[in-house]
Amino acid sequence: MLSVIIPAYGIIPNTKDLKYFLRDIEHEVIVQHDIFGDGKGFTLQEGFKRTKGDIICWLDADMEVSPSQIPGMLNLMKMHEADVVVGSKAHECSSVVYPFTRWIISVCGRWIVQLLFHLPIKDTQTGLKIFKRAVLTENVWKVRGFGHDVEVLVRAYQSGRKMIEAPVVIIKTEKSTVNLWNVLVTLKEVLWLRLKIK
Repeated sequence: MLSVIIPAYGIIPNTKDLKYFLRDIEHEVIVQHDIFGDGKGFTLQEGFKRTKGDIICWLDADMEVSPSQIPGMLNLMKMHEADVVVGSKAHECSSVVYPFTRWIISVCGRWIVQLLFHLPIKDTQTGLKIFKRAVLTENVWKVRGFGHDVEVLVRAYQSGRKMIEAPVVIIKTEKSTVNLWNVLVTLKEVLWLRLKIK
């Protein structure tokens, strides 16, 4: 079964479209609200405690990446016998339209993560990822914010888990909701992670 976790912080996700795209797949949808501002990582961890599936999907509540892409990512997971499939803006087949400032933040973020951790994937922050359940149970996660995605992927890579990237389609023309504070907090988490992970 597929368990979809949606970390929701100030956004009411449109699960109707999600359920439509997953109509041929046995699934459950877990909307985990971040009521007290505990962070994306903490919210994903709490949502995971409620899941029953052997495949876990993280989907951002704004659905900037359409849930229509989930079935294709599941097929890639099976085809390549992968443990992790990451939606990636950096994939050569991706189609991404972003405001310029958001594009700069995204590119710089990818460069910093690659410089620090040398992951086999180029993008860690796109809001759609799929994991085999075991990947999320083999470590105790420390990062509570947006850097949680990086921590999970780094530890999975260090454990020898096979991860691949999948192309995504993103068209976002309105002003970005990512602000300088989000960027600085995530950077702090990533640098802390670099110091802790050998």
